[in-house]
Amino acid sequence: LIVKSQLHFSPSDPSSVWQVFEDLAAVGLKSLSLSIKLDDEVGNWADLAPIRGQVLFPSQNATASAKNPLPYDLYSTAQNAGAVLGMSISPWIPTFSDSAQSYIDHPGWRLLNDPDNQGFVDAFLPAVRQYEGSLIAEAMGSPYSAPPRVTLDHFRYTNYQHIDEGGADSIAKFVQDISGMLPAGTELAGYMWKPRDSSWSGQYYGLLEPLLDVMSPMLYWQFKELSVGSALPESVHNYVVEQLDSVRARIGQINLTAKVKPT
Repeated sequence: LIVKSQLHFSPSDPSSVWQVFEDLAAVGLKSLSLSIKLDDEVGNWADLAPIRGQVLFPSQNATASAKNPLPYDLYSTAQNAGAVLGMSISPWIPTFSDSAQSYIDHPGWRLLNDPDNQGFVDAFLPAVRQYEGSLIAEAMGSPYSAPPRVTLDHFRYTNYQHIDEGGADSIAKFVQDISGMLPAGTELAGYMWKPRDSSWSGQYYGLLEPLLDVMSPMLYWQFKELSVGSALPESVHNYVVEQLDSVRARIGQINLTAKVKPT
């Protein structure tokens, strides 16, 4: 189960974290992918204004606008709850979607020509890759136990940026650097756009396959009007099936081991 932090926890009281975990454990869930860095400004935090790019654990490397807005360490609290309840916690880490940097602390890092204005920073810049990697490195050290898996998200471009300048290599180099900092036994996974989107996202499956243990093409439909317990509209079902068939066909055409790992 993927758990989006700002939608599931009250920021004022760590006991809400335990309550959510107890509810999930009660229905038999054993593994959670928990966001420990915000990927948007939407949430149930009435007394706070979440900023995309804020970390949810104490950080020496996070810039001023990216410091943990919570009065406690969400990641440590989650790991402690998981240990007691028999539930594994795998951090889900949005990377280059980072408004705290692109609009506040480092506007020079902003990814230009971003059609959806998502606050992305430019992965082509070594300083950007170093900064985002330093946050992940902190979450892999003390006081945290080694997670079973780390899942990267938003490690991409948004509109064909740098495609003719080796942009895909910069994405792969970032993933390679993250792979090298993980504890022994921790898998590296990626939430990715579909193979047919590689040309604009910079997520080339042939480059990334040697570096990732798990590649997860995103097939979801954001159907916010659907109420709990109601039937799934046929249009949503058909869309997901169509996307899945497309991914299967494309992956079958890709020689995933043909390219050398980036150096």
